[in-house]
Amino acid sequence: MKRKIIIFTIISATLLSITIAISAQDKPYMRMNRLDNVAQVLELTDSQKADIEELTKDFRLETARLRNELQSERLALRSLQRATNPDKKAIYAQIDKVSELRTEIQKRRVDQHMKIRNVLTEDQKTLFDAMPRRMRGFRDGAGRMGSRPYGKRMRGSRPHDGMGW
Repeated sequence: MKRKIIIFTIISATLLSITIAISAQDKPYMRMNRLDNVAQVLELTDSQKADIEELTKDFRLETARLRNELQSERLALRSLQRATNPDKKAIYAQIDKVSELRTEIQKRRVDQHMKIRNVLTEDQKTLFDAMPRRMRGFRDGAGRMGSRPYGKRMRGSRPHDGMGW
């Protein structure tokens, strides 16, 4: 039994060191930003790439105010919920404000997607639509782990986060 544990430990340590060595290698494709990656996959022209960069910049500027407002409204909702004597009507009104902002951001995201599609050829549109959303990378940054406030977990990561199970 002791021998099996030692062999298992040696094999595990070897596999771990191989995994670390492989992940530490220089990966140039990891250094490319998402637009470069999409440009390569879609074979974008320089003009198309410039147009998409401009659209993305405009989208980020346009949604920055909304995202900041959404964050402050979420904080206000949290403080209403944590009050000593929470006011149900005020909480519901605040939920409506948060929902409206989220809906507006989502509509802007759809507009952004449509504007980018208008820059593409028919073949590029087919490839673009088939790409996973996270690979396209033209979003406002919402949903990426790096953009989450410290300690913020994804919905459903805790049993009581509203997933229903």
